[in-house]
This record gives sequence, C-alpha cells and structure tokens, in this order.
Amino acid sequence: MFKKINDEFPYIKNQNMRVTPHSLRHTFAFTFIKHLIEEHDLNIDRAKDELRKICGWAASSTMPDLYAGRYIWEQSNNHNLQRILKLYE
Repeated sequence: MFKKINDEFPYIKNQNMRVTPHSLRHTFAFTFIKHLIEEHDLNIDRAKDELRKICGWAASSTMPDLYAGRYIWEQSNNHNLQRILKLYE
C-alpha cells in the first residue's frame, strides 16, 4: 500500500519524500500532542500521558517526550521568528 501511495503521487516523488508507517506515526503523535495542548488546553505533561494511553505505551515510556520536544521546538522557533520580524516592521 505504501509503495502504491509513493508511486502514485507526483508531489511526493518530486520532493524526494516517502510515506511510511514510521512517518505517519510521527505525524500523528506530533499532531495529537499539539491538538491536546492548543485545542483542549491540556498542559504538556497531561498531553504526553494521553499520548501514552492512545498509543499503548507504558506509563514510564519516554516516547512522548520526543513529540513534546518537537512541539516545544516548533513553538520556540515561531516565537523567535515573530520577534525577529517585528524588528523589521
């Protein structure tokens, strides 16, 4: 199925990208963390706990830290970009 997806969509081929189960897991986990924090107003620790539950990971799993770290990284970069852009207005 993934081979067919990758072969059928020119955009994916043109960008040298591939859709894989691994990339889908990463996309889902990051998007889920972001959704819980921004739409449901959960703190980051509670969002990580919810991700552990939905993915079936042990309570001690550090996997959610990876996705929470990406969320923090994205938010920090956006904040810094806005701060820099204000200097040029």
